[in-house]
Amino acid sequence: MASSLPIAAWRQTWLRIVSPSGDAWAVHPAELGKCEGIYPQDSPVHVISAWNPGSKKLSADENWHLHAQLLEELTASKAEIWEGTGSSRTEDWTEVGIARVGCSLDSSISIARRWEQDAIWEWHREGLAVVECNSGLRHEWGWILAALPSRKPFDDLEGLIAAS
Repeated sequence: MASSLPIAAWRQTWLRIVSPSGDAWAVHPAELGKCEGIYPQDSPVHVISAWNPGSKKLSADENWHLHAQLLEELTASKAEIWEGTGSSRTEDWTEVGIARVGCSLDSSISIARRWEQDAIWEWHREGLAVVECNSGLRHEWGWILAALPSRKPFDDLEGLIAAS
C-alpha cells in the first residue's frame, strides 16, 4: 500500500537550522551516502514543528500560536533548542519548527506525536531523514550543507516565514 504521506515533497524540502549563537545553515537533501559539509554537532539534530497538526492546513495565526506553545514547552524542558524551519525548494511552503540537539529520537517523536505531527526530521553526520511518527519508518537521504548569513534564531531575514 502506498503511503499517503508526502514523501516526494519531503525529498524536495530544505531545512534552515540556526543555532542560538546565530550560526545558520541550509541543509538540502542529497543522494543517499553523500554528505557534503562539516556537520556542526556531535549528536543528531531533530526538527519538530507544531504547524498544521494532523496535516490540517491552519491559518498563519493559528500556526504561530501553536509554535509559541511548542517553543514554551521545549524551552521549559531545558533541552538545547535551535531554530529548525523546513521550506519547499520553490519556497511556496514553509513550516517553522524547533531543532532539538542532543536528545533521543524516541523523545523527539513522542513530542511530535503529542503535537499531532506526521513526521520529524533527523539530521546526523551520516544522513538526513524524515522519520514517520506513527510507524517509525525512515526515509533517508544524504545532505548538502550551505552556510547562511548569521542571524538570531527565528528572525526571518529571508522572508520565508511571513509568506507562509
